[in-house]
Amino acid sequence: MFYGVIHEALRDVNHALSPQFTSQDSPKPLAAKCRYRRAKLFCTMARYGEAQADYAEFAYIMKEIGAKISEGELEFKKDLDSRAAASDDSENRRRDDLMRAIDVSATTIHTSQYRIRVHRLEASSFPRDFPFTPT
Repeated sequence: MFYGVIHEALRDVNHALSPQFTSQDSPKPLAAKCRYRRAKLFCTMARYGEAQADYAEFAYIMKEIGAKISEGELEFKKDLDSRAAASDDSENRRRDDLMRAIDVSATTIHTSQYRIRVHRLEASSFPRDFPFTPT
C-alpha cells in the first residue's frame, strides 16, 4: 500500500482475512487492523460502499475489544463519508469515476496474465537535493 501497488495490497489483505488464515480464534486486533487497511484501499480505489462496510466492521471490533479509535482513524472516516456523499457534478466525483475506470483496466490487465514489476529504489540513487528520501 505504501508503494502504491494497491491491487497487490488488496489481494494480500483479502488473503489475510480469508478463512484459511482468519478464524473465530484469531486475534481481534489483527482482524481490526486488516479491516481498516482494506477500508483505506477501497477508499483509494473509490469503492466507497465496500470501504464503509469494512470501516463499520473495524469500528465494531474495536468497540468489542474495548480499544479506542485514534484521531487519524476518525479523520479517515469523515473523509470517507464526504467522498461517498460527493455530488455527481463535483470534481471529486469525476476523479472517482476515473479511478474506478483505472481499477477496472488494472483488473483486466491482471487477469490477462500481464505482470508489472515494482523495483525498490535505493536512497543513494536520488540526488542530494531531492525533496524526500524514500524508505
